[in-house]
Amino acid sequence: MNMKTKIITILSIFAIMISSGCTGGNVENLATKGVVINSFYFEPTELVNGEDGTLELEIQNIGGTTAQRVNAYLFAGLVGNGSYFKITDDEATKDKDQTFGELQKAFGDVAGPDPVNNIDSFPLTHIWDFANPSDGGYDHAPEGIPIPFNPKVRVCYVYNTTSTAEFTVISQDELRLQTQRGVYNEKPVVTKSSAGPIAINIITPQPIKAKENKKINIMVEVKNRDISGLVYSSPSEINKCMNATHLKKNKNKISVVVDIPDLGDKCKINGDPDQSCTITKNITLTKGGREGRATFTFEVPTLNKIVPTEARFHIILTSTYGYFVEDICSFTLNNEGSL
Repeated sequence: MNMKTKIITILSIFAIMISSGCTGGNVENLATKGVVINSFYFEPTELVNGEDGTLELEIQNIGGTTAQRVNAYLFAGLVGNGSYFKITDDEATKDKDQTFGELQKAFGDVAGPDPVNNIDSFPLTHIWDFANPSDGGYDHAPEGIPIPFNPKVRVCYVYNTTSTAEFTVISQDELRLQTQRGVYNEKPVVTKSSAGPIAINIITPQPIKAKENKKINIMVEVKNRDISGLVYSSPSEINKCMNATHLKKNKNKISVVVDIPDLGDKCKINGDPDQSCTITKNITLTKGGREGRATFTFEVPTLNKIVPTEARFHIILTSTYGYFVEDICSFTLNNEGSL
């Protein structure tokens, strides 16, 4: 076999490996997620009256920061609030009076991967035991009519996102001169966000114009990059993630802090010149909780002295928020006579 034939053969094998998944499966940008549900399934998928089963959940933090106060809630799809099953988890035995959200596993704080030391994050598992006793008052599947169940899990946690950027501010006089010379050129601000489900970006092109009244307007865009989850604006009340009324009021909302440390204490916020150049705003994510925008206005009394022509500034955008992801599985309860 000559060298050319060898090369063609090697490339062909490599192509087959990629197409068959031998190089590690689907390629995915893991930086766009925080805590993920690796698996959620019931074993066995069919059981009969009086037989036990287990529901297993595996989660993992693949984002760039520690997920705090991670809780998994088992709810929905358990017909009759426990009339069919006795369910046991690590905390307590739940009987007929179980309510949605009671079947909870508190994982606590879960660290993400450590790329500096090349250490992956560790998956965590929890198992709920299901029993359909032959006595004890639990309902059984009638003969000939299997009963389907679709338990659902919601994993709630607190996460942090930090974004940084460098941008240019241009004075009105310099803007006029560059426009007259035909050299004025706008370009996007490059924003770098930490790994996780939420990204915060500056979408105002630079150079950012310094208004005559000494203001600069910076439009910020928040994007939910994890299509399997939603943001939650009350991280201090993450324990209410299962409360439908509370969640409705706080879902798809996030608080963002924008700071320009290079300006020091030169910003005037709400008429107070002693305030630092930090502004906090609440942003609502529309389009199904996928993105939202807000304009941050900084009043800088001495801006014309700082920016006679053009000047570069650093900006830091941060947010601490609640987040949740969900999954669902299925199994069937049979009467022995219906198998």
